[in-house]
This record gives sequence, structure tokens and C-alpha cells, in this order.
Amino acid sequence: MSEVNLGEESKKIWQTLSKLNVNEFTEKKGNLTYLSWAYAYKTMMDHFPDMHILWYTFRDSDNLDRDVLFYPDRTASVHCAVTINGVRREMWLPVMDNRNNAVANPDARAISDTKMRCLVKCFALFGLGLYIFAGSDLPEDEKFEWTGRVKTDEEAAAFFAAVQAHLAKLKTKAEIKQFFRQLEGQFSDLKELVSADGVSGYDSLVRIFSDVSSKAK
Repeated sequence: MSEVNLGEESKKIWQTLSKLNVNEFTEKKGNLTYLSWAYAYKTMMDHFPDMHILWYTFRDSDNLDRDVLFYPDRTASVHCAVTINGVRREMWLPVMDNRNNAVANPDARAISDTKMRCLVKCFALFGLGLYIFAGSDLPEDEKFEWTGRVKTDEEAAAFFAAVQAHLAKLKTKAEIKQFFRQLEGQFSDLKELVSADGVSGYDSLVRIFSDVSSKAK
């Protein structure tokens, strides 16, 4: 496959995976968000069943090949590569404790867990869940953008239509709550916009979000 084709294939893979919302399959540990390796693997296989995974091995002082690289202080790291349709990405990750500090002489369980986390990070280089590692709440394609004001009935109608269209993409209460916070810049306009029956635009917004949130996971 030529370099030009590889570039085109890389772009196709990125466009497929980077727009996927994986929030439903994440979990919080402290201040960090982790994507389930099982879901990540399933998603990759659903889209690219010919994907190839390689785990690097390293020869130690006993002349044995191990799936972990040890450093002089006895901390360690794992390394992997994933290839999809000729496009290759590599990732590495130190074996860490629950405070994300590298640990010396890690046991088999710690190494195994780190390998799965490393694999998920490698998938992210193709686009899957990369927005999580970048500290975002949603993929770029699912971010809500509203740069105008909400001062007239016409603007309000357009605003609420856009809000409801975006809400339809969200699946969890946490996503809905985060989206509501993103709209704070429009709150003052909405509070001043009052309908003939005395209901403010802000009250209508709260009602919409409450209704959607009550049906979410």
C-alpha cells in the first residue's frame, strides 16, 4: 500500500472512530475517566475485524523474553502496536498504582491491567475515545455550539430546536447535566425572554432538561 493510500486510510479510520461517543462505557476513578477495554476492543472489532495487535517483548537479565520492560529502579512499562489496514500506531504505559505512580516489581495482575489500559490508549491514537484523554466531555462532532443571542422569539425558536437536537444525542444523566452547564452563557437572555403565559425561556429550558434527564440512564 502506498504512502498516499496509507494517508487516506488513516483519515478514514480517524473519521470513523473519533466521532463515536463512548461516555456510556467509561468509569471514574478519582479524577480520571477510563474507557472499558472490553468495549473498546469490541468497537474496534466491529469496525475493523482484521485489526492486528502486537505486544512487544523484552529480553531480561536471565535471557528470558518478557512482555514488560524493566528499568534499573525495577519499575516497568508495557508496549504495544495496533495495525489497521496497513496503518500502524504504537503506545507504551508504565505499570502504576491507583495514584498513577510507577510501582517497582509489579505483579502479574498489575502488568495485565496495564496492558489493557495501554491497548485502549493505542486505540485512542486511531481516534476512539481520544477526547477523553484530551479532557473533553464529548467528541468534536457532538459538541454544541451557539454563538448568537437569544433575545427574540425567532432566536429562541432556533435555540430550543438546536438544544433539543443535541439532547437527542446524549444518553446519560451526566452528559445532560454537563450540557446544561454549557448553556450558562444564554441563561440571562432566557430569563428576560417571557412568553405570553408568563413562562420565561429559562424555565422552559429547565423543564426540557428535566424531562429528558428523567428518561436517561
